[in-house]
Amino acid sequence: MFRDAIDHLPPELTGGLTFHLPMELRALDAAGATDMTIAARTDERLAEAFARGMIDPPLYRWAVERYRSVAVSLTSPDVEERVRAFAAVAPLGDGLAGAAFHGLIRLGYAAWRKEPEEVARGLGYLRTRRQVLSAGTHAEPGTGIDLPTADDRVGVTVFDLLNIAAGTGEPARRLRASSMSARTVHAAVSEASLLVRRNPSSFVAVHALTSLHAMCEIHHLVHPDTGFDDLARSATLPWWSALFVAGRACALLTESTAPEALAAYDHALGVIDSLDALVLASVQSDDTHDVKVAVSLRRLVDFGLLEEDEAIRVGTSRLAAAQLL
Repeated sequence: MFRDAIDHLPPELTGGLTFHLPMELRALDAAGATDMTIAARTDERLAEAFARGMIDPPLYRWAVERYRSVAVSLTSPDVEERVRAFAAVAPLGDGLAGAAFHGLIRLGYAAWRKEPEEVARGLGYLRTRRQVLSAGTHAEPGTGIDLPTADDRVGVTVFDLLNIAAGTGEPARRLRASSMSARTVHAAVSEASLLVRRNPSSFVAVHALTSLHAMCEIHHLVHPDTGFDDLARSATLPWWSALFVAGRACALLTESTAPEALAAYDHALGVIDSLDALVLASVQSDDTHDVKVAVSLRRLVDFGLLEEDEAIRVGTSRLAAAQLL
């Protein structure tokens, strides 16, 4: 099967950009795309990828091999075995923002589908593309947020933007100033959704949302019966804590850019009247992120973390910004 072949390709393109197709295929499959659509998208993306050049991060294959046994345990039907397996990879959480969350997102899809081999690849990508956002302390209290202007950021990748945010120190201070109980998953999902609604063209905002969906899938794999409110006693707490910091970094970056003219997108609100319609519309997009955003929104509603009306507004704004509606 061509989908199996995709999984074994290098995870990045020349220039440090993530090869999205393995994740896009899983999103398309979840969206109900036809085999013909998936095959056509595969042919298109592979041509682009080979023209651009594909590479592995250093020691990626080594890491994947080392995580295979952990991946099998993480997908075990035994809850205690899954919790023990997650404890073994808990230190990866500090760096989960690496490669603009794509290791986390890839792992999230694997957790959703309970695919051990893909779990190992997601863990390997996380291991080799770490980025710790809580370590920066360069911004002095009271001096404001030290970030480049929107003009300075034109053409800069989301990877580089997160590097810049890591050096402000502001996200770490905000997290310490709030109790963990105040930073619930519900609040984080609401904030990420508002970021996408505010700037639907922003890849930073998009990754803030899809990374949260991925973390929800990972948490649900480890703790399928406990929900998302009682994080203090969950094995996944270190990852949630790191993701909350990363979410603040994404908010700082998005909020330092002027909001898009949302009224220009509101004409589309009557076009999409359900989450299923939103997901089907996203399949038609040629932007690899659109179907992932729509699928993430629908899953967050399924998890009870987002209201359906808000999910439709956010997803519709994203498709309208892409001029699909």
